[in-house]
Amino acid sequence: CSCFIFCRGILPLSFCLIMLYVSLSTLGAIPAAALDPNITALGEIPQPPIMGNVDPSKIDEIRRTVYVGNLNSQTTTADQLLEFFKQVGEVKFVRMAGDETQPTRFAFVEFADQNSVPRALAFNGVMFGDRPLKINHSNNAIVKPPERTPQAAAKELEEVMKRVREAQSFISAAIEPGWLHSTSICNDFLGCF
Repeated sequence: CSCFIFCRGILPLSFCLIMLYVSLSTLGAIPAAALDPNITALGEIPQPPIMGNVDPSKIDEIRRTVYVGNLNSQTTTADQLLEFFKQVGEVKFVRMAGDETQPTRFAFVEFADQNSVPRALAFNGVMFGDRPLKINHSNNAIVKPPERTPQAAAKELEEVMKRVREAQSFISAAIEPGWLHSTSICNDFLGCF
């Protein structure tokens, strides 16, 4: 294949094969099932089996997430990974993981669409900063901060506004005429000018 000749020595063979697979199956030139008879009903992407006891509502998230390893702890940020992986598809979430004090960390990148996963996997072995990336299918979904319900957000806003009103009352009371001279703070510490 001319793709292999073009890629040989320049890009990893896995990148070329996945790009060829995605291109041909997307264009309809070769039915995806002809390239891989194990393709799941979830779409055109072969998926590894889900391990362990997984919440069924998380399966789609897991299928859209990749594990990214061998990251330099001192120089790699979530924003850099977000920018890097935007070239393969829309990124929904990036979560850095691992001990920041260790030289190597890992991350999880969740895409908006499962079709971005094979393109991301093709970057396995590509240099990112001073290290080759290790990219695999994720075995779990990213643990995200809890989403606030509209009711919880309204309650939080109400509590903040209550504190603002209390502060306004305190300030109003503090600047009323005669207040400064009648306080013990003024008498004890300021000498009432």
